[in-house]
Amino acid sequence: MGEYAFDDPKKQPKLSDLVPEEHGPLVKIYSSYSSHGMQMGSGTSGNETVTWQDDGSVIIESNDHRDGKEKYEKYLAGAGAAEKLRTFVKENRLAEMAQIEKIPFPYAMTDYSSSSHISFTFADGNVLTERTLDCSSCWILQQDAIRKVRELIKECTETGNLLEEKESSYDIYAPGTASFMGMGMLGTGFMGMGMPKTDNTAGSAGTSGSWKCECGQENTGKFCTNCGMARPKMV
Repeated sequence: MGEYAFDDPKKQPKLSDLVPEEHGPLVKIYSSYSSHGMQMGSGTSGNETVTWQDDGSVIIESNDHRDGKEKYEKYLAGAGAAEKLRTFVKENRLAEMAQIEKIPFPYAMTDYSSSSHISFTFADGNVLTERTLDCSSCWILQQDAIRKVRELIKECTETGNLLEEKESSYDIYAPGTASFMGMGMLGTGFMGMGMPKTDNTAGSAGTSGSWKCECGQENTGKFCTNCGMARPKMV
């Protein structure tokens, strides 16, 4: 099969290849992630926001959705760790890393998918400048830097103070939730990839004619061809 592009040492980008950028202080980091598997209800998603306040303090807010639970946490970051994070982003030129082109999708389609993004916002005078990295198809150079950023964010919370914490429950099978989307990306253009096709044409008593699913898909068989939901019973 040969090496994928991101594994080939000869194709790795270098910091020296990037055009230098001058930015003001880092004022915000936003990180998001999601994953979806074949099993209904297996999807997870979440995000983290690190914000530098006008008074010099740093607030970290996180949201996580998985297993029918939604958790929110808010921290006052440890001052030393927050400064380490800011310095790391500047010295390792993470803003410039956004110049690097994404790796062409190197994998065969599977029954599992994930995505992750991280953005950095700088105060350039009266203008906010944002640089974003797509962590789902980035090079080793970027992967290592992002991994370190997330380690430093964790250090910020571990050395800081928890200000607020909330947890609630939701229906993992409700259409539109992160967990509901855990059916091999059935609603995002990859319908049925990597899973056996269901015979939706075999009619039965009370199932003739077309019907419209809650997700908006028009169907004729027993199950929705978009989300997999069963046809409602006729009353």
